[in-house]
This record gives sequence, C-alpha cells and structure tokens, in this order.
Amino acid sequence: MALFNRPTTLFLLLALCVGASVAFAIGFAQHQVETFSESVYATSYESNYDEVGFVGQAISLMHTGTLNFNWARGGYVDQSQRGPVYSFLLAIGFTVVGEYLGVIYVLNFIFLIIAAWATWRIASRFLPGWWAFIPGIAVSGFWGSAFLVWVPSYELCVLAIALGSFLLLVKFFETERLLFLFLTGCGFGLWVLEKPQVMYFVPVITLYIFYRARFLSFQRSARYAVLFLGLIAVIVGVWMARNYRVLGTVQLGGGGHSILRRAT
Repeated sequence: MALFNRPTTLFLLLALCVGASVAFAIGFAQHQVETFSESVYATSYESNYDEVGFVGQAISLMHTGTLNFNWARGGYVDQSQRGPVYSFLLAIGFTVVGEYLGVIYVLNFIFLIIAAWATWRIASRFLPGWWAFIPGIAVSGFWGSAFLVWVPSYELCVLAIALGSFLLLVKFFETERLLFLFLTGCGFGLWVLEKPQVMYFVPVITLYIFYRARFLSFQRSARYAVLFLGLIAVIVGVWMARNYRVLGTVQLGGGGHSILRRAT
C-alpha cells in the first residue's frame, strides 16, 4: 500500500488544518506567535530557555557534545538523567535552521501530527470508514495537545513515540515481520528513557506478545518476547551505564513516579 493514498492525504490535511487552527489560536491568545523568529538567547519568556531544560541540553549538545553543560553560566549541572531523544532532535533543528524558538514550535507541531496520524491508523483497525478519522482529529485539535506546541517540553515527542510504538506493535501482530517487532522494541526503549515510569508497563506488553504468539509455538513466542525485552534492556542499559559514568547514578530520573500526570 502506498504511503500517501487518498484517505491518508485527506486525514493529514484535516489534521494539519485542525491542529494548526487550534495551536495558532492559543499562540495568538498568549502572544507566542510573535516570538517565532526570536533567538533562544534573547527570549521574552519568563524562563530562560538557554540555561535550563531541554533547550539548554540541546544547545549544550551542539557546543560541547554533552547534555548537561550550562552554556550561559559555565560549569556542569546534573539535569540529564533522562534520555536524550527530544534534546537530540532539538539540537538537529537548531543546527539546520538556527537557534530560534520557531524550531521548537515547528518540531512540536510535527510530533502532534505524527501522534494524530498514528491514532488514526490504530483506530482504523477498530472503526469503519471515516469514523476512524475522529480519534486522530481529536488528538490534533485537543487544546491540551495544541497548547504544548508552544512549550519547550518533550510531551508531544513522547506522545508520538508512544502511539507510534503501539502502531508498530499492531503491525507486527498483523504481519509477524521481525522488522516491526524490532522497531517496536526500539520505540518502547526510547519511551522508557524519556518516561522511566513506563518500565512498569513493559512486563505487561512482554507477556502480551508472548500470549498473542502462543498459537505459533512456544519457542517462537518466547523468542519474540525475549527480542522485545532484550532491545529495551540494551537501550535502557546503555543509558544507565552512561548516567553512572557521568553523573554517578544509574537512575533515569529523579522526579518521582508521576503515573497519571502527563505520564504519556
């Protein structure tokens, strides 16, 4: 099946229109649209993005090759226990376009559309025809999601990773292609890096993969489960080793167990 067929094109157009409309309405209301071309070093926002948070990590990655160097004040700050996915993507955007706030907004909006597209593709397995459009359009038009377009936070990035990982898992169950299982494991591994509390959910998915594949053979279903769990263990293990070497701790985060509060 072609990547862009008529339903896909129509859905993407609707999601772009709805998402952009809501996001720009919020941006205009909060006077954030006018900061689109503003440098991250001279922001009119209350918080100084070049000193702390994901933007600071991205700038640090660009200039020093590390994630936790305070570029504005000098010296290291222990703010990089969590994974580097969002900061790394920001660093790429800043390198290609420049260190502007607009890079953050565009990247977040892309994540929003990816999340909406993945929601539609999952919903199409359960809802007939155009009814499957509704959940995806709802994601792109939800004010809580659109608001995060203007926030230098990894929430929309993680939402896209999470929904994309579930879509790949569905594709694996449909096709039994190891490529989809491999990508699912990688997706869940990155999801754990950004949201460590997802580790509580990994055993459930592992058991479900084993259960769904049980009708094939015990060996094959066990192999699928071990491959999925092993990929996550490698990705998370490498970052934990990095944390121990750089920060002296194997923890992925120190913010507690926020399961139901923006725990994408």
